[in-house]
Amino acid sequence: LTLAYRDTDTATPAIKVNQVAYSPIAKKRYAYLGWWAGDLGAVDYGALDRFEVVDEATGKSVLNGTLADRPDPAGNTGERVREMDLAALQTGRYHVRIPGLGRSASFAVGGEPVRDLYVHTPRAFYHQRCGFPLQKPFTTFEKPACHLWVYESGKMAEEASYRPETGEAKREYRGGYHDAADFDCFTYHLRATAENLDAFDMRPAAFKDGDLNIPESGNGIPDLLDEAEWALRFWREQQTADGAVPKGRCNDQDSRRQNHVKWGPFGIFEPDPESNLEYAATAASFARLYAKHDDALAKRYLDSAALAYDWAVKQPADPKAESHSSFLLWAAGALYRATGDARYQDAILRLDAEGIRVHWKTAHHSPLFRWPYLRCTLPGVKAGIQQKFRDEIIRAADEQLDKRLDGDAYRWGGDSARGMGWGNANGGGHHADVLLRAWWLTGEQKYLDGASLNADFQLGCNPLSKTFITGMGARPPLHPQISAFLYEKPGKRGGTVQ
Repeated sequence: LTLAYRDTDTATPAIKVNQVAYSPIAKKRYAYLGWWAGDLGAVDYGALDRFEVVDEATGKSVLNGTLADRPDPAGNTGERVREMDLAALQTGRYHVRIPGLGRSASFAVGGEPVRDLYVHTPRAFYHQRCGFPLQKPFTTFEKPACHLWVYESGKMAEEASYRPETGEAKREYRGGYHDAADFDCFTYHLRATAENLDAFDMRPAAFKDGDLNIPESGNGIPDLLDEAEWALRFWREQQTADGAVPKGRCNDQDSRRQNHVKWGPFGIFEPDPESNLEYAATAASFARLYAKHDDALAKRYLDSAALAYDWAVKQPADPKAESHSSFLLWAAGALYRATGDARYQDAILRLDAEGIRVHWKTAHHSPLFRWPYLRCTLPGVKAGIQQKFRDEIIRAADEQLDKRLDGDAYRWGGDSARGMGWGNANGGGHHADVLLRAWWLTGEQKYLDGASLNADFQLGCNPLSKTFITGMGARPPLHPQISAFLYEKPGKRGGTVQ
């Protein structure tokens, strides 16, 4: 066996780069060198001191530099990290080469790969739709509509082994998304939709009809708004006459816990004030943005949001609901911005006077909760409260920069105290959210750079030298916890949906 090795074309995962695309408008971009060899400890690359960047269009070296030591005070990586400054690169496609070691995976700065990131990330929503068929030409991962009909017992009509009681009632469900591989749906999924709506609100011209190749493409409405309507549809259709919105629904795929038959009827989680307020906030924001495209449907969502809000505020206070005031602020702000109704602003004034409680589980969403009122331009809006909310977001963003950019070797936006525990690797996006909002508010480059460095971590600048998005980059996740039908082959084998 002969192993061919040349440092000009032998790729090594020890050189960590954003394997998809660095932001073209970020002023800080880095590649990293480091490797932890388990019981052997950190690999010593101290003898290497130079790197070059090769333009793949011409094959020529366009940047030469010196490797610098990157401190890792928290000891997160187990490596002796060294970094390479790529800030001088212009739009193009490149790879890093370290003489005597090898080359990195290919990467882009700007260009079409940035657009690809936008396209493929929201398409994850489409592939997780519940009650909707996946079909060509929108995907190659085809399946029929799932979980459409649910019996009162909580059992799915598609469960072949179930024999319903004579005359047992059943309901049809459409809308919402599967959660990972267990298929349950909760209102807290709407926070991702709400963040997409805020991005749309800030740059509506950037989002087009036909962007995402979804079944609604071609209807003259930006695809991102169409996807948001699917996210909200289930909750609107299952809202009861008094305004209550269920907290979620389960089904047969969550077989270990059997929640679909424990929490009935019809596999529904009972409503609570927070589920109603979360729906009300997202539906009100959607209605305001959707009105120019379909005023009638927008009004149905706005009326539904107001009804959900009214139900929530009538419920007795729950001392265990530590995020209640934050959700109330969010919903009241979104409804005030959409309607101008003074009663919603009155609620915000009361919350401001009493103090808004922030629970640790939702602390990273505090900017999201304050955003609707902060961005409101109605004549009666209270400038003092808006300034307070603005200051709070800027302060949180500054704290994020202080804690993350200089404290962790790879500038990760996650929780360094817990490493990459369950559900934590995806937390980087939450931590970048406040930085992007601070950038929108101030235009200051440091916030954009912080969010971009955070994205670099998710896309390959991390100790594993892997991306965290299926199908993206040279070393994407191979066996993520997603539904079996999103793999090319049975038994969760082969490639996954991108």
